[in-house]
Amino acid sequence: MMRTFRRILVFPFLKLGFMNVNESVIFGDPKRIRLGKNMHLYNAILNTNSGFIFIEDDVSILPNSILVTGTHDFSKKGLERRKTYPRTGMNIVIKKGALIGSGVIVLGNVTIGENSVVGAGSVVTRNVEANCIAVGNPAKTIRKLQF
Repeated sequence: MMRTFRRILVFPFLKLGFMNVNESVIFGDPKRIRLGKNMHLYNAILNTNSGFIFIEDDVSILPNSILVTGTHDFSKKGLERRKTYPRTGMNIVIKKGALIGSGVIVLGNVTIGENSVVGAGSVVTRNVEANCIAVGNPAKTIRKLQF
C-alpha cells in the first residue's frame, strides 16, 4: 500500500532538458503546476488544492521548501473546516531568475518577483518585489539588488 501511495504523491526524479525536479511531493492536482525551463526544484512539497503554482524559467528552489496554495475557513470546526476550503484564487507565482532558499514556506496568494532571493527558513505571506532579498517570518525586504 505504501508504494501505491508514494507513486501517486511523489513527483519522481525528472530531467527534461535543463529542468531538474527531485523527489517533490504534490498534494492536489499536478496539472495545476507550470514549470519553466532551466529551473531546479529539490525535495519540495507542493500543495495545489486552492490554486496554481507557476514557476518561471531559471528559478532555483532549494531543498525542503513548501509551496502551499491551500487554506481553510477558520470559522468552521473539525471535519467541516477540512472540507470547506477555496478551490481557486490562492496562486503562487515565482518569477524568472528567483532563488528560494532551503526550508522556505510560501503561502498563496503571492508573487515572488524576478531575480529576487528569499532567505533560508523564511515564510512568504505577501508579494516580494523584483530584484530584492527578503528574509524572516514573515519575509520582509532587507535589500534591493543592483545588477
